[in-house]
Amino acid sequence: MHAEFQSSICRVAIAHFASAAACLAFNASPLIARGEVPPASAPTTSAPASAPVPTTDDGPASAPVESLGVPLEITTLDGVIVQGRLEAIGPTLALRVESEDGTAQSQIFAWEDLLTVVVRDDDESTASPGDSTARSADAVAPTDAPKFRWSLSDGSEFAGRAVSRDEGGVRLEIRDGQIAVVPLGALRSIERVGADEKSAEKIAELRTQRESSDAEKASRDDTAIAIRSNGSVVLRGTLRSIDAKGLQFAWNQREIPLAWDKLAALFMAQPEPRRGSARVVMADGEVFSGAPSGGDGKRLLLKSSIFRDLELSWRGMRRIELRSDKLAFLSDVPAQSYDFEPLFGSRWEYARDASLTGGPIMLGGRRYAKGIVMHASSTLTFNIAGGGARQFAATVGILDEYSPQGNAKVRLVGDSRVLWESQRVRAGEKPQDVLVELAGVKQLTLVVQRGQNLDIGDHVAWASARLIR
Repeated sequence: MHAEFQSSICRVAIAHFASAAACLAFNASPLIARGEVPPASAPTTSAPASAPVPTTDDGPASAPVESLGVPLEITTLDGVIVQGRLEAIGPTLALRVESEDGTAQSQIFAWEDLLTVVVRDDDESTASPGDSTARSADAVAPTDAPKFRWSLSDGSEFAGRAVSRDEGGVRLEIRDGQIAVVPLGALRSIERVGADEKSAEKIAELRTQRESSDAEKASRDDTAIAIRSNGSVVLRGTLRSIDAKGLQFAWNQREIPLAWDKLAALFMAQPEPRRGSARVVMADGEVFSGAPSGGDGKRLLLKSSIFRDLELSWRGMRRIELRSDKLAFLSDVPAQSYDFEPLFGSRWEYARDASLTGGPIMLGGRRYAKGIVMHASSTLTFNIAGGGARQFAATVGILDEYSPQGNAKVRLVGDSRVLWESQRVRAGEKPQDVLVELAGVKQLTLVVQRGQNLDIGDHVAWASARLIR
């Protein structure tokens, strides 16, 4: 009897200790990801033999996340879509994926092998478009203070409030009161939110100039739009510094201060090229560029020289767009040639990362940040020799806005050999996923030809057109 009593106590103690250890492992996971505490020897989730959980000398490479896993949908570089719940995040991403028989299994993915990670709103764990707990810098700024949107050369765009001057840059208060240190060289533009009508027209005009083919000519000087009592004035000169009070701007051989309430916008001449391995797109339109470095069931940690360890809530997050050396979007590759055959004399150019009218690329109700759009009948050729591309992938269809009129024939040609074709690409129909091998191909050509109904609505999108190395 005494031996049985001792055995029972031992079993209870062991079970209690295991439960406490698992709880501690989950609560400490964000700290492990940041490197603030050493990884505990917490149990990791099981993974198939073909994809073991990666480890380092100090323990698991990704911090474990329990059943609060965020529902995610990932798309790999070659177009494979996997849905599951977040299980671990760090140098790799682990999903808990349910099979048809109801069993669940871990699948491990390297970030560089992914194209996108979309946050699904399957349940309350990621509640909807806005994040009730997240506040942009605008939300904590004085109500009468002007609000500004900051754009950086790495693709980041967010609301921010200057806190103080920093050596060679500025300290900003951004989302959730977090601090970003932005070098002046990384700054693309600052635009006032809710600018008056005349200022807004000048802002739009300058933005268009910067994005046009004459951008080189237009970007010799930094450009500020200052607000005056009788309107606004464009100043071309050099930005000297930024602090909590405003800008110090060199114009017409003079140093002039521009207070925040007198500034409509600032466009930098030649921002330094920067690129993060990921762009995190929030539901409120803010975008943050950096490298995923960890997180837990509530927040993603994003690291960069500007954001350090930026915490972004899964709530209100739309998607993560990945970039790696294994991937090159075709819209970022210079075209070798473009030919267009007009039907009634009107000529259409092709478009990169936008529709032919400047709008977003929308296919099947989904918006694509990258891609090429062409009008029938046209031919677009790229020289991809020496780039190491082994595959081409894209999603092809008629832009949603032209439904139900568009009807076209589409081909992908490699060195005069047809790699893929569709004799029927119609508006309103499900877009077609394309994945072809490119071994040895030097010239890649996209062909769009008229189908039925002449060329009415024949706006064909090669969404997320990409070369995979």
